[in-house]
Amino acid sequence: MAVGWKVIGGVMLNLIGIRTAEEPAFAIITRLSPEAEIRLYAPRLAAETAMEDGSEAATNAAFRRLAGYIFGANSAKGDIAMTAPVETSPEIAMTAPVETATRDGKPVMRFFLPAALTRDKAPVPDNPAVLLSPVPEQKLAVLRFSGTSGPERVAEKTAELRALLSLEGQQTAAPARLYRYDPPMTPPFLRRNEVAIPLD
Repeated sequence: MAVGWKVIGGVMLNLIGIRTAEEPAFAIITRLSPEAEIRLYAPRLAAETAMEDGSEAATNAAFRRLAGYIFGANSAKGDIAMTAPVETSPEIAMTAPVETATRDGKPVMRFFLPAALTRDKAPVPDNPAVLLSPVPEQKLAVLRFSGTSGPERVAEKTAELRALLSLEGQQTAAPARLYRYDPPMTPPFLRRNEVAIPLD
C-alpha cells in the first residue's frame, strides 16, 4: 500500500509541474535541436531486472519488482529514494557491433539509484531477479518528448534522433533506450520521456 501512495503522491506533484526525484548527473556536450542533445553522464549505479518481452504486462511486472526493491524488499528493509528516469531497452540492434541493454536476450528495465549509493553501500535486493549494476560514464544522444511511449512512438523518436545525429556526421548502430521520468498514472501530455542512444 505504501508503494501506491508514494506513486500517487508523485503523480499529484507532477500535475502541478513539480518533479521531486533525483536525476543522474550529466553535462551537455552539444545541442542537436531544441529537444535533442549529446550528454556525458557520470558513473552511476542501477537496480535492473529482465523482462520477458516489451509487453505492458511484462513492463508492469518489472516495474513492480524494482519498486519493491526501493520500497523495502532489500537487505536494509528500508526505503531508497526514488530517482528518475526509469530506463527500458525497447530496441534491439540489428547490425554489428551489437551493444544492448539486454540480459539473456531479454529487454531490461533499470532504476538508477541515488548518487550517494555505491555498490558497497546499496542494500542487496531480496528478489534474485533484481540485480545491482554499475553503469560507467556514458556519452548519450538524447531526444526529449511528451505523450505516450509505446513502441511506434519510440521508434519514431529514435529515427528522429538518428537523423539528427546523421546531420552531425555521427552514425551509430547502438540500440536506443527509453527513459521515462514520470509515474505510469501521469496524464500523457504531462509526461517527460526521452530516447537515448549510446555514442562511442
